[in-house]
Amino acid sequence: MKGGIKKFLIIFLSCLGFFGVVGIFCGLMLNKDVEEEPNYDDLTLTYREETYDESVKGMKIYAGDVFTATTESTDKLTAKVTAIKLEEDITFTINEKTYSWNEDVAGEEWTGAFGVDVNQDEKSVTVGATLEEAMNAYALTTAGTGANIVYGTLPAVDMFRLTVAVGEQSLDVDFSALAKATQITLDTDRIVFEP
Repeated sequence: MKGGIKKFLIIFLSCLGFFGVVGIFCGLMLNKDVEEEPNYDDLTLTYREETYDESVKGMKIYAGDVFTATTESTDKLTAKVTAIKLEEDITFTINEKTYSWNEDVAGEEWTGAFGVDVNQDEKSVTVGATLEEAMNAYALTTAGTGANIVYGTLPAVDMFRLTVAVGEQSLDVDFSALAKATQITLDTDRIVFEP
């Protein structure tokens, strides 16, 4: 009887070892064919010759300004503008209906209102509209053709968030939008150069 148990244990352990080796080999062969997606963490944005590798606040953006993304990822570049809550709420009217920024507007997407253009070839994002143009576009989408928007002086604080993403990576830029200066006029009749 002792010989039978010994023989059984030898066969059992041999089979166990054989199937263990086969299982490891099969696992390695299956994983060999699966290529893991690289995990990029190298997204940077360049704006006005400054490069940012993390989210930023307090940015002043002019209509027509361009952000250029740099990354090793080949994923598609996307951009979205969202209204953000203000420390001090403001109100405005569209067709005589009063809107609260924090209650009615914050969280809404403004990408179209700002005319955001994404260029995949150049990996760039252009913010195409001034704040006034964006407010008028918002009024049109909210109340339709002929919408009349009335607002006072808007605060020079972060009112919007531009999120630029490539694959799983993204950077946020909190900003206030300004009008682009297109002409400078000097208020003088002469310029004097002195030695």
